[in-house]
Amino acid sequence: MMSFPKSTEVNRFVPKESFYRHAAFTPKLRDVFVTQIEKITWKYKLAPSTLNITAKTYEELQVFEIKLKGSSLDESALKLIDASIPYPILFVLVRGSQVQAKIAYKEPRTKDENKANVDVYFTSAWCSGLDLSIKGNSVDAIYENFIRQIKPEARIAPETSIKTAVETYKEQEKIRAQIEALNKRISREPQDNKRQALARERVVLQNKLK
Repeated sequence: MMSFPKSTEVNRFVPKESFYRHAAFTPKLRDVFVTQIEKITWKYKLAPSTLNITAKTYEELQVFEIKLKGSSLDESALKLIDASIPYPILFVLVRGSQVQAKIAYKEPRTKDENKANVDVYFTSAWCSGLDLSIKGNSVDAIYENFIRQIKPEARIAPETSIKTAVETYKEQEKIRAQIEALNKRISREPQDNKRQALARERVVLQNKLK
């Protein structure tokens, strides 16, 4: 687990049942919470009231530690938690001696300021310890820098808005999936001319990534 300033510590247990009242909660989600999550702890609150920073789009950023019962967690559980809290949340998943960081790009809902629209998740590899640091003088800047640290390949440049960077990243992920699908088709195609045609399609996609 990371070590953030003492002033940001919360260390408060969050009952799983507190999310059961959410409108989108289903029996399938309940099963995920019951069988995959052992404990949720609100570890840190990064805000002007706990750090010498300002608030712009977001009033605060929360850090939740989720101790797992097994080896993985269905992302639907995180989406439910994220959707019910309007602030960015850095999730730290714990399984045995390994940890993983996950953070979503999310935006407050214009018609309901107490909820958020959740987009793509950025996920680190499982490791023995996370080396994430607080960088920036606002909640927004810290949030963007967490994404940069968790997923360097997202290439979110300081001069690029996070919304633009996320859209670019999502498009790149689609192209990578298309390239992977072409690789599989090429490996299965017995005819040389068709393999060459597929390879040319792959080159076009690879050039788009560049």
